[in-house]
Amino acid sequence: MGSGKLDYMLHHFIIDFFYALGFWGEFISILIVGGYFRHDTFYFVVFILGHILNTYLNNGLLKPWFKEGRPRDPIKFLASENFNNKVMHYGMPSGHSQTTFFSIMYLYLTIHQIYPWVLILLFIAFAVMFQRVYFHNHTITQVVVGAIFGSLVAGIVVYARDNIENIMSKKDL
Repeated sequence: MGSGKLDYMLHHFIIDFFYALGFWGEFISILIVGGYFRHDTFYFVVFILGHILNTYLNNGLLKPWFKEGRPRDPIKFLASENFNNKVMHYGMPSGHSQTTFFSIMYLYLTIHQIYPWVLILLFIAFAVMFQRVYFHNHTITQVVVGAIFGSLVAGIVVYARDNIENIMSKKDL
């Protein structure tokens, strides 16, 4: 096998890996943050409940409120993906972007450090946003608005968590 063929294969492996990271990034971010808090039951449970709230806000409230469609002619990442043009699926805001940024901000607002986990999650978030736009699942505006809403929801959840924690610690005195 020649050097050109090897370079070509390596190039495509890296690109495919980046696309896969973007496609699965919202789940990877949940696993990373959930794993980080696996030994702190309170923070872990609040993260999971916050994630459920974030998902409900995206699918149940925000998308029906904005009613903004997705770009035309989406590209399949997996052969098994089924795009039904007869059913309207709203794209504003991007749920993948919103979930990923919820996870990033929940972690950052809890640990107040960027390196290493938040930095890794930011790279994953970039891959998510790029993949969603490149594969015509969302517009740039939809992924940015998703990132903003996910960050805001995380801020609210962490604020509520910290207040509950303060109330609980005062009861223990």
